[in-house]
Amino acid sequence: GLVLAPIAQSVIQAICVPRLGPEAAELTVGPDTRDGLCALFRAHARALGLGSPRIALVEERDDDSGVAEYDDLQQHCRRVGLKATVGDVRQLSLDGDRLLHAGRPVDLLYRDTEVKDLVSMRGAGEARAALQWAFREGRVLSGIAGDFDHKSLLELLTDETFAGLLTPRQRALLRPHALWT
Repeated sequence: GLVLAPIAQSVIQAICVPRLGPEAAELTVGPDTRDGLCALFRAHARALGLGSPRIALVEERDDDSGVAEYDDLQQHCRRVGLKATVGDVRQLSLDGDRLLHAGRPVDLLYRDTEVKDLVSMRGAGEARAALQWAFREGRVLSGIAGDFDHKSLLELLTDETFAGLLTPRQRALLRPHALWT
């Protein structure tokens, strides 16, 4: 969504708006979601007392899913003056209190990989330790709550394993509204 929304906006602006007539000339493109992410990187770095942050955009890159969102995000970050690298989450490591990605120091991580996936990922032992350190130090965006920001939360709300966490009344209230996952 971070990449597709601004691309869709540019397509609509270029192709659809001109066909809508003169009254559509006043329509403007909304904010670029990638700029919002870059502003978040800068604000988070400031809050941690860091200067211009070096960002690693990390995901599991075992197979080619055809989606190049992180590559586009890296290019966008660089266009707006941020230092960004992209690569596999398993390339994370620690050198004392320095977080490294592919052997190069980084200040912040932006991740796609859920913690549960990293736990079971082959060859991720050193990366798990580095990611734990980064979470403790507040260097990961989105933080651990990001694992529960969407359908993972629905899993908690609908899985019988966790039914004891909700009262019968709460479960009855949620049942017609929370899809299974």
